[in-house]
Amino acid sequence: AQLYCVRADGQMAVCTYNLEQDVTAWGRWITDGVVESVASIPTSDSEQTWLVVRRTVGGVQKRFVEFFDPTLKTDSAVTATDETAKATWDGLDHLNGKTVQALANGVYQGTFTVAAGAVTLPRNANAVEFGLAYTPRMKLLNPEVGSAAGTSQGAAISVGEVIVRVLDTVGVVINGQTKTFRKMNDSLLDVPPEVGTGDMRETTLSDALYRNELVITQPEPVDFHVLAVIRKCTIND
Repeated sequence: AQLYCVRADGQMAVCTYNLEQDVTAWGRWITDGVVESVASIPTSDSEQTWLVVRRTVGGVQKRFVEFFDPTLKTDSAVTATDETAKATWDGLDHLNGKTVQALANGVYQGTFTVAAGAVTLPRNANAVEFGLAYTPRMKLLNPEVGSAAGTSQGAAISVGEVIVRVLDTVGVVINGQTKTFRKMNDSLLDVPPEVGTGDMRETTLSDALYRNELVITQPEPVDFHVLAVIRKCTIND
């Protein structure tokens, strides 16, 4: 379950909690614009969360009524399909002048500026999604693994390897290093990136004592689910 709290600065503080697993975790949700209001509306089988968001479009402040859709990868998104593949897609007047991320046939195409309510992709596509970008970001605290002194806090710690365990994920960025499941061969060209489950490894993140900051992100609008983060540490008391 999640608790949504609108802050005075237009960002949202969101608490995710699970009583069975003793999980209570706060996160900060930021979008292009200012969140003015949030409400959950019951549906036939669950609840749907709606927002009022104020954004500046073309120099004019406008309010948008939007809802969270877990199938989408961008904010204020528009999706469309066409049996005849095409490169130019319209219907984006509400994002005129904005920089949007684009997905075409499930593949990230990059960023584009909406002009006259339309975007032209570099290739034809049958199914697209256009929307405002957001970046999932996790910043871990300094590890507490115990030591002969009873705690590793304040000790010299070196992280030799980090393992990020993921579910149905295209890739992650670990301290600026991109990791994916994809391997190169002819059969993988011109197809969407592989969605995988398992461990992604990054070695030698830091050799500076007391500086073991770990930031995990995914700046592209692709599948991203982190199950666990495992760090291999050396502690010098």
